[in-house]
Amino acid sequence: MAMVIKGMSYIRRVQKTGGSTYIVSLPKEWVKRIGITNGSIVYLDEQPDGSLRVSARRGQPIRVERVIRVSSGHATSNVIREVISSYLAGFTSVRVEIENASSINRSKLKEIVESSIIGFNVIEETPDYIVFYNVAYPSELPLFKALGNAFRVAYSMLRDCLKGIGEESPSLLDSVIERDDLVDRLYLLIAKQLNDMLSGKLKPEDLNLQSMPEALHVFLGAKSIERVADHATLIASYSKSMLSRGLRVPSILLNALSDATNIFENAARSLVYLNKDRAMKTAVMVEDFWDSQASIIDKLKHDPNVEAYLVFDSIKRITGYSLDIAEAVIDIMSARSYIGKLRENR
Repeated sequence: MAMVIKGMSYIRRVQKTGGSTYIVSLPKEWVKRIGITNGSIVYLDEQPDGSLRVSARRGQPIRVERVIRVSSGHATSNVIREVISSYLAGFTSVRVEIENASSINRSKLKEIVESSIIGFNVIEETPDYIVFYNVAYPSELPLFKALGNAFRVAYSMLRDCLKGIGEESPSLLDSVIERDDLVDRLYLLIAKQLNDMLSGKLKPEDLNLQSMPEALHVFLGAKSIERVADHATLIASYSKSMLSRGLRVPSILLNALSDATNIFENAARSLVYLNKDRAMKTAVMVEDFWDSQASIIDKLKHDPNVEAYLVFDSIKRITGYSLDIAEAVIDIMSARSYIGKLRENR
């Protein structure tokens, strides 16, 4: 039986045995690497394009540890980035080994990592190392539930911006700023789940998706929700600064923020519930909002406060990210239509 290997790709010739059984041999190198022996079970999953995916494990998480060695030249911020990227890549634990000469801020490393990632906690620590371990599993917070949670937190931030500005309440605006970390944590969890699917640890149906291409659009939608929360934080910060100087946020900005909040709510709900009609209506709402920009900017010309322009810039960006969310929904539904046609034609 001829075999050609191109990188990690294998070509096999199909053989027929008995009256109606077709067989294909498994590559020897792959069998040894995965640990398959005589009598082992493998799983064959048909993909939307008609191909088959062969795997040796199902529902059995593989524990993989990464070691990060920190020397005197490492900045704490870069170590934090490496730990977070290791989590996203799929490592179940990260061991940070710290040399004596290192000036890394251990407290900052632990605080930021544990506050940024859901379930990635310190389980062991000595003067020489810190071990972070992933104790969260996708089944505990499924993809679309995590998306819904992120949407609700971001939406509450926008609503409390409106209320905090209207009531001139610095404490309420502070609470908006504090909630941004939670949206970031949910976004990282969503990104991790999508990465696990793309790397083969999960199947699309495990995340209530129908095909792998949908992952790109869900990710863009989740990232847009995270960015909306960032701009809610900026609006709260700018508004608080204005209030501290005895300045009022112009009513025209409050009206624009109310419109943007409504647009975002519709966009995010269209993603959480995959409602194409709602996404289409949201896109039109964004276009209508943008048509009104010139008149808003014209009225702001008479306001000397720089923060007023910065608040309006964030409001515009919120509507832009809302459009991105709506378009992600439209793209997901188009991908599902394409996959459906492929299945019909097979």
